Amino acid sequence: MPNDVLSHLAVHIRQTATTPPTLALDVTNNSPDTSLTILTWESPLDPAALPLGLFAITPDGARQPLDIPTIQIRRVMPPPRDSFVTLKPGETRTQEHVLREEIVPPADLGPNPKVAVRGTWMGVWTIPVEELTPGRLDNMYTDEERLSGPFEAGPFEVTVHEA
Repeated sequence: MPNDVLSHLAVHIRQTATTPPTLALDVTNNSPDTSLTILTWESPLDPAALPLGLFAITPDGARQPLDIPTIQIRRVMPPPRDSFVTLKPGETRTQEHVLREEIVPPADLGPNPKVAVRGTWMGVWTIPVEELTPGRLDNMYTDEERLSGPFEAGPFEVTVHEA
């Protein structure tokens, strides 16, 4: 059942700007009848997805992705309410990510790098966020209703224009 539920979460990459290169990651709940509550940490909906290492960026003409410096974030448990998103069937949420020059210099990318996003959902539930009480979230890694599994999107060809 977990893989079946998680398979309803689709991740899509699209470009929203070229200078600086900006990508939107869309997460859509393709379930016909089940709302899904997602912990956004280390997901495509995490504003820190780029420095956390979820992006694989392969320069134009290269065979291997860039070695991008990554960070670790220590987060307070249990996760606060604003760390969750509930998607109704057919609903999409988007998070934009700027390929910031200090992390990925445009000169290193070439005009058309390829970008992929990969990671693991830290927590997905088939219950509304209101039912995720602080006590339950304190023990979320042993919560039998928490689902976890891989996600990925891409590769997607990006257009880069140096400023």
